[in-house]
This record gives sequence, structure tokens and C-alpha cells, in this order.
Amino acid sequence: MSIEPQITRPDTPHCTVELFPDHEFDGPAVRQVIDYAPPVGCSGPWSRVVLEADFSVSAGQQFDRTVRIRLGGVNILTGTTVEPARRQGATWYVERDLTDYSALLRQPEKGDAELLNIVTDQNNGRIKGAARLVFYKAAVGAQAPDVPDIVLPLDKDPVFLTASSPGLKGEVSLPRNVTRLMLDVLAMPQQVDEFWYMCMPIHYSPEMNAAQDRTCGIPFRETKVRVDGILAGIAPVFPWIYTGGFNAMLWKQIPGIETLNLHPYRVDLTPFAGRLNDGRPHHIDLSVVGARRYVVMTGTLLAWRDPGRQVVNGKLVRSSGKTAAITVHQDIPVQKNGAGKYTTRADQTVEAVGYVETSHGRVETSVSQKMSFENAYERMDGGSSIVQNQSPDDPS
Repeated sequence: MSIEPQITRPDTPHCTVELFPDHEFDGPAVRQVIDYAPPVGCSGPWSRVVLEADFSVSAGQQFDRTVRIRLGGVNILTGTTVEPARRQGATWYVERDLTDYSALLRQPEKGDAELLNIVTDQNNGRIKGAARLVFYKAAVGAQAPDVPDIVLPLDKDPVFLTASSPGLKGEVSLPRNVTRLMLDVLAMPQQVDEFWYMCMPIHYSPEMNAAQDRTCGIPFRETKVRVDGILAGIAPVFPWIYTGGFNAMLWKQIPGIETLNLHPYRVDLTPFAGRLNDGRPHHIDLSVVGARRYVVMTGTLLAWRDPGRQVVNGKLVRSSGKTAAITVHQDIPVQKNGAGKYTTRADQTVEAVGYVETSHGRVETSVSQKMSFENAYERMDGGSSIVQNQSPDDPS
């Protein structure tokens, strides 16, 4: 089973490094240790690096579980698992393009694979998995791309965000010749937040839906990225439907988009490169608007360096951006049985301009993100209707 588009691969010689062999994940706190070493027969630079993973679950009954693979604290895979049928198991395959993470893979790294499956007499489905990295050599017609020189996790473990602890606080100290910065953000909703797009707010005002009211609040989620307290970018929280989702008919034949392989969202922080080149520690913090109980957050910082200059001066010229303007509209009065319809809208613009004085001249970068969001949720006798439109414009 594979529902995602396959990664295009070059027709060049390649090498494979096994991360872990076919392994059964059994127990709430057992991690498969990974001792990674770079491929002997395929020294870089590489034209492409692909993570491949195979999983299976035996027939029976089992909840959907979360799987994560990390190297050096960097998240290289996050996904969920398929739920089996009583008399039929399932197998699935996922892959992720890790070419931009090549700097991480040039030296040995410790890592682990985590899949917290709990087997009982009732939930008896057993889950196995194996993973490997495939390295494709660079050649004429398949040149190695310009990949980051630094791959750095904001935290070596996923951070669980809640209403009372809503942020991942990362501290980084970078070399003084960074010219470009990107941040891969992945916010995975769980528990109350899993079905955030079905929240039925008890107040019209977002501010009045207090975190203590034990509801899931407003049907809107968004990741905010701050650099030294300055709003630097935003990332959407995708409305994933895991295979334990609210309607089995949505996934019995095939899982939803990205369910088995959650994709991070890349935020361009290049305007802040000059600010972060002063040799001092800086803070890059992530928070999720509306997080209750709970959102799992990971962040991976990617940095490019100037090979011709040890110190690259620069400056953040200007930045602007405010918290998303959220409005809630009650289109149909809520009935005593809970039926009703709410439409939630949000709009936001975040902009930043900065420059760096590189060995080949001044480079100025302007990044603008414009977000438009609408979530119409109607609860009625016999079912629900959800229509969501989200337009997070690609940074320009």
C-alpha cells in the first residue's frame, strides 16, 4: 500500500544503508536503536538521498499508532499506522526525500525508531517495520543540488504542546557566515486537537473560548515561528485524518492524504540570517494557535554558509506581522441536541526583509506570507459536514 506520489530518482549508481532490519515494535517505551554510518561505496556529494520504510500489521484489532525515526535528534520520518481488519492485516511503504539533509548524513549518528504499539488480548495486532537510506551518486545530468551546510533540530525530542505549555523554545548558535535559512515545521495534532476542524466553539469570540473550558476551542490551528520574539513566519496545521478517524469508511479502502507519512512545512527565515550571524545565541520558538491537548511539534533548521567568507555581516531591515485575525460566524442557531453550523475565518500577512554581505556581493531577501482560512462545520442529525479552504501562499 502506497498512496503518495513516488520520488523521482536519478539513473545513477547507488548504495543502501540499513537503519534497522525488520523489527517488531511491542511495548509502550521501547525504541529501536539506530547506529548510522555513511555509505562506504557512495561518498558524497549525492544527487539524491531517499529514506525508504516498510511496515506491516497482523490481522486482528489494533489502534492507529505514531511512528517516528530520528537521527542526531533530527526528525526524518513521522507517520501513523494502518488499522487492520479482524481477518486481514496490511502492509505499507513510505519514502521521504532527504537530499536537503545530506549534511546530517555525512558523519556517523546515533538515532532511534519509535512506534509505541501495545499488544493486549483485545488489541492483538502486531506491527513490524524496517527502514533504510538509499544514496544516489552525482553524475553528468544528475548533479548534486545546493544543499544546506547545517541541519539542526530545535529540540532533540518531539515537544508536546498544550494550552498550559504552548511553545517549543529552541536556542541556536550558528556560524557567522550563514547566507540562507529555512525551517522545516511539523505540528501533529493528537487527542482533543486531532479533530480540531470539528470543534464547536461555545463562544463567538476566540478570546472567550478559554483553554480551561475542556472543549477543543476554535476550529483553527496554525504554527507561529518567532525569532528572538519577532514573528518571522507561519505554517498551516494540516487536517490529517488518521486511520482511527471519525468515519471508518474514509480509510478502510485507502488512508487519507499523508496519513502514513506526515510532511513538514518549510518556512523561509533568510531575512533573519544577518541577525543570527553575530556569534551570539538566538531563540527560535514555535507555538500553535489553539493547541489544547495536545500537538506534537518538531522543528529542523537548515542553514547555508558562504564558503568564501568567515564572517558575513547583514541586517534584518524590517518585519511586520500580527496574530491571525479570527472570526466565528454562527450560520444556524445551535440546537439543544448540539446541531448547528459554525464558519470560522482567519486572515494574516507576515513579511520580512533582510540582507547579507556575501563574498559575491550584497544579497537582499524579501519574504511575504499571506494566509486565508475558512472552515465551515455543520453538525446535524445523522452526520456532519466539513468544508475547509486554506490558502497559505508560498513565500515570495
